[in-house]
Amino acid sequence: AGSNSIKIFNNSANAPDLRESGAAQQFDSLVAILRDGALSPRGMPKFDELTDDQIKDLMMAVRANSREAAAVKIEVWRSEQDNERQKL
Repeated sequence: AGSNSIKIFNNSANAPDLRESGAAQQFDSLVAILRDGALSPRGMPKFDELTDDQIKDLMMAVRANSREAAAVKIEVWRSEQDNERQKL
């Protein structure tokens, strides 16, 4: 990561997780979140220096990470279901 990189996924419970936000899947909504600070009252920092191209790149990264997170949730659920079946 270069000096201009921005960490968009926060492991802290203090800021919203964009992977879980449907609004982060739409460009105009993501502009409002990142550049305009729509979620700043909930702890999301404002990045008013981001260009449209950077926001589009971030949107693609959020989408990719959302798919990965969903796949992990499915695997966890399947594992839990298998464990429950083994108890029967």
